[in-house]
Amino acid sequence: MMTLSVLFGEFVRKNEGVKVKTVVVDKDASEIGAVRQTMPECNVVLCRFHVAKTLIEAVRKYCRRGEQEEMTQVVRRSMMCAKEEEFFSLF
Repeated sequence: MMTLSVLFGEFVRKNEGVKVKTVVVDKDASEIGAVRQTMPECNVVLCRFHVAKTLIEAVRKYCRRGEQEEMTQVVRRSMMCAKEEEFFSLF
C-alpha cells in the first residue's frame, strides 16, 4: 500500500537537488504529518480555499439564521488579514 509518507519520500529521493520551501495542503492531518515527516525543513501552509470553506460550513451549521450572514462576512474579512492585530480587531 502506498502511503503519503512513502509517496513524498519518493519525491524527495528522486528530486535530490530540489529544496522544497513551502507545501500548501488542505486540512488533512495525514497530509500535514507526511509532509513534516519527509520534508521537516519545509513550511506547511493551509489552503485558504479549504479553510474558508470549512469555516463557512461551520457558520451555516452552528449559527442561527439571523447571525449567518454577519459571521460569514467576519470569516471572509479575517481571511484577508495580513497581521495578527488586524485579525483580532475584527472581534
